[in-house]
Parts: sequence; C-alpha cells; structure tokens
Amino acid sequence: MQKKRRLKLNLVTNLGLLLSGMGMALSGFIMQFGYHMGHGGSIDENYPVLGIYYSGWSNSHKISIVIASLLIIVHIVLHWEWYKTVITKKLLARNKLVITLTIIFMIVGVTGYIPWLMKLLGGLDPTRKIFVEVHDKITFLLFAYLVIHVTKNFRWFVNAFAKVKRSGD
Repeated sequence: MQKKRRLKLNLVTNLGLLLSGMGMALSGFIMQFGYHMGHGGSIDENYPVLGIYYSGWSNSHKISIVIASLLIIVHIVLHWEWYKTVITKKLLARNKLVITLTIIFMIVGVTGYIPWLMKLLGGLDPTRKIFVEVHDKITFLLFAYLVIHVTKNFRWFVNAFAKVKRSGD
C-alpha cells in the first residue's frame, strides 16, 4: 500500500477508534454506574440518566461496540507485521503495554459479546450476569491502559495529521 494512503488509513482508523471508544466508554460507564451498580441485580429501564433511558444507553453502547470492533480488526491488520515482529523476535518485554492492552481488550470484548449473544439466544440470565459483571470490572483496567496508550501516542496523531494536511489530498 502506498505510504501516504496507509498513513491516511491509519489516521482515520485511529481517530475512529478514539471516537467510538469514547462513545463506548461513556455509554458503558453510564450504564454501569447508573443502572448496574447498587441496584441489586435489577435494572429500572424506565429511569432516565442524563435524559436518556436504559434502552438508549444500551443501543448507543452496542453501536459503538460494533464500530470499535470493526476498527480494531482494521487496526490489528494494519499493525500485523509489528505484532509478528514482536512475537518472532521475542520483543514482548519491550512492548508490554501494547501486548497487555491487546489481551485485556480481547478479554473485555469476549466477556461483553458473550452476554449479548446469550440474551439473543435465550441463555440463562444468572450466567449472563456473571459475564456482565466480569466485563464491567475488567473494563476499568482496559480504560486505564487505553488512556496510557492514547497519551503515549498523542504525538503520532499530531504528526500524522500534519503530514496528511501537508500532502494536500
């Protein structure tokens, strides 16, 4: 792929991840604090948080999850050579943050998608809630790692945006 096109794709992908991740985090934390925590396992779907009911926050969360998941796949494909190099040259220790972030993201994703699928397929609600609880708790760790990752890569965003802007197309 042409270097300029690849840079644009990386920039668009990363900006999309940033925006969808913010939407995912906002809706997820609102659902967690507004509906899940301190309610004894029951959700009052008729109680609005910031003027939006549970179904609105849930749909917003699901839409941002699907968008972020698709962008994560693109992101991993774009960085596949980097992952291969890190693994084959045994550079895991030097790249702990990104490797840990990838693993935590996968765990959060799996523990988020499983209850969603269980609900669609009519699975047992107590089992589904266990996955939701694990998902909710590990999300705090994921969020911390994502903030560190984005902060460490902020300079890349600025430089990539400047290069794309300079190229003029």
